[in-house]
Parts: sequence; C-alpha cells; structure tokens
Amino acid sequence: MDVRLTVPKSLIRTKRTFNTRVPADRYEAGMHNRSSARVADGSENPDYYVTLTVYHELHCLMRFRWFLDPGYYANKTWEEQAADKFAMGHYRHCLWSLLESVLCNGDTSMRTFHWDPNKPAPKPDSLAERKCVDWEWLYDWTMEHSFLLQDGLLSHPTFGRLDAKLQPVNGPK
Repeated sequence: MDVRLTVPKSLIRTKRTFNTRVPADRYEAGMHNRSSARVADGSENPDYYVTLTVYHELHCLMRFRWFLDPGYYANKTWEEQAADKFAMGHYRHCLWSLLESVLCNGDTSMRTFHWDPNKPAPKPDSLAERKCVDWEWLYDWTMEHSFLLQDGLLSHPTFGRLDAKLQPVNGPK
C-alpha cells in the first residue's frame, strides 16, 4: 500500500496550524477553568495558546506515515526508529491519542456488506456515509488565528520570552 496517497496533501499543512491563538472570551466560555499558556502580544487580555486536537491527530498520522515509508520521507529506518526511545515514546503517545479520539468520538456511520457470488461470507464495503467537517472553513479559521514560533509570542512566567526552539531568549528572569 502506498501510504503517501492516504491523506490529501492539503490536510498535512500542520506546522503553522499547530500554534493557534484563541480569543480569551471564547476560550474561557468553553474550557471551564482549565488553564493554558497565553500569547505574549502585549494586550490587556491576551489570547490563549492551543492546538486544535484535529491538527495534533493529523500530526500523529503523519508520524505513522514516516514510520511506514522511511525511504520516501528520508527518515530513520524501522530498525533505527525502534531503537530510538524518544521516537517510540512519541509513537505510543500518538497511538493512545488516536485511540482516545476514536473512543470519545465514536463514529456511528454504518459500513455495509455485500454478497460475493463466489464466496459464502459477506464482504465489507470500504465506504461509509459520513458527515465531515468543512475542512476549508476549519483551515481558514485556524490560519486566521495561528502563528509561528518564530513570531516570538510565547513568554514563560519564569523564563521570559521564548525563541522558535522554545528556549528563553535572555535566559531565566
């Protein structure tokens, strides 16, 4: 199976969409006292820094694509990845995250079967009717609210402003 064809390229643009700012009023209305880092934009009530879970899940699927086709993605071989404790920990984290998503958002759309005239067992059909998210709208909204780490909008309460590698710009405060 060619894993490069399983997810449209338009859905894999996660580098920028991973860093999303959500206006304080919207965040506070939906998160019910759950804390998140805030964006250091100098405003009186700064936006919150989040990642929409769907983009994290796409990131995880991309990681599995890299694993399944390391030659194409110029990544480590299977053996090198299996020996890399950080990589394997990342894969375990992604697997549990995707499992949690499936369990929490159980898709109840129905997959059908058909009879094969040459075999006694019914054969599953691969398609199901689903109600999908409007990806164009979601992507546009996310891009309007996203930023790059290079923008320098993250500031740790103890370490101060962070650079693109999430390291303190001037050392600890």
